[in-house]
Amino acid sequence: MPHSGSVCCENAFENKRRSDEGASLGSERGIYAYDTAQGTRFYFKYRSANGRSATKRGFTSQRAERRAREQMIVAVSRGEVALPSRETFGELYARWLRER
Repeated sequence: MPHSGSVCCENAFENKRRSDEGASLGSERGIYAYDTAQGTRFYFKYRSANGRSATKRGFTSQRAERRAREQMIVAVSRGEVALPSRETFGELYARWLRER
């Protein structure tokens, strides 16, 4: 009976191979290309203000993607990016009225 560790290693190898298929471009980390019916598009990954990984996609050029990525990183570091919330507009409005 094979050792369960060998399955783990095989899965790790397969996951690494899959991640290499969408590998980042050049020396820039977090920049990736993907194909669509309209041609190649680019996306980037970044860490949001709460530390979670997030992505922005749909850029038609690496230059546009790189510029948006730089702006997003600066905005996150300045605290300008709002964290997503499950609060409804009605709840937000009621809280806003109370806190005015």
